[in-house]
Amino acid sequence: MRIVHDPAVFDIADDVPGDRGRRVETQTELLAGDLALRASAHAVVLLPELWSSHCHKCFVGSDLRRLSRCGCCRTVYYCLRLPKLMHLCCMKGSKKCQQLDWRLDHQKECKSLKQLAQLELTSDQMMDVVLLGRVFRRKDAEGLKPMELVWYEEDLKDQELILLAALAQKLNLVDGKVRNVEDAVVTTKTCQVRLMEDVLAVIMWCS
Repeated sequence: MRIVHDPAVFDIADDVPGDRGRRVETQTELLAGDLALRASAHAVVLLPELWSSHCHKCFVGSDLRRLSRCGCCRTVYYCLRLPKLMHLCCMKGSKKCQQLDWRLDHQKECKSLKQLAQLELTSDQMMDVVLLGRVFRRKDAEGLKPMELVWYEEDLKDQELILLAALAQKLNLVDGKVRNVEDAVVTTKTCQVRLMEDVLAVIMWCS
């Protein structure tokens, strides 16, 4: 796949008011299948059903490398030694994945993941809770309020995500200084959206 890059356009950082997100403009002719934009994910999460069989940082499975369980939460696993197929975050030796994940995410999540795993949540709900915590902890996430996000009005009809965000805060996966989650819940109640009783029960249980 050909990577399209136009320095004459990409070096200009225009701020377009009235919307959030990214837009790519290029003077190069694009063909079907051309890669116009590539960026690292803001936050990623491993599916909960793979926590015991894949590295929690680089996602490579136990069939390719030996894994070692976190000695504290005893819930997630990390690479123990160099894999058969080299992966970037494990190039420098054993436990590199665990060290990287601890510094970025697991230091905050370690005490909560075991508790989260014991709740009767679906795999998608567990993944959303962890992912929301990671998104809110990223450097540039504090300034965004829920109503400022362009997708918020559409997702407001399904407020499960908002309640899971509240659960993420209850489990201390979100820093206490971030108030956006509670603001979102208040907005949801104001709009008289039907609350999911099962998720509310989980939040009350964690209070």
